[in-house]
Amino acid sequence: AKSSITLNKDTVKPNTSAVFTMLPSSGSTSTNDKPKLQISSAEANASLNIFDDSACGSVLESSTLSSTGSASVDITLPSKVGTRAFWYTLSDAAGNKTSCTATGMSYQYQLASLSITSPTSGSYINSSNNAGLQVLGACNVNNGTVNISAKDGATTVNTSGVCNGSA
Repeated sequence: AKSSITLNKDTVKPNTSAVFTMLPSSGSTSTNDKPKLQISSAEANASLNIFDDSACGSVLESSTLSSTGSASVDITLPSKVGTRAFWYTLSDAAGNKTSCTATGMSYQYQLASLSITSPTSGSYINSSNNAGLQVLGACNVNNGTVNISAKDGATTVNTSGVCNGSA
């Protein structure tokens, strides 16, 4: 008895019409150095590589897509501030790989900052004015913790507060 096997050679690259979204939203500015890139409508079970250069030179993150062609990837940004755009490649089980393709997503990473407006620089605090002392200022991180340290000779007083974006 003679048996035969039929094989199909897969030479088709994965579809590059994947849909991307980003948290925080694309184009936003944040001090969060781990934005989340979400992909859907891509080839099921494909391997995803994310890059921050248009030549797709160095992989930032990678993931395997689900059976529905989706994934959620936390991107750890290198310690560079500024605006970043993201590109991707997909590879299927047969080894077919897409060309480097723009996700259409961008993100601006900035360092946290704080400016103290009161008390003013060079102000003195003593036993008559320290009980109700308020530190006021502005910051660029909502709900960020602000640590304050004051030293009086050998005595150090530490306290903290939560920044609400303006105080």
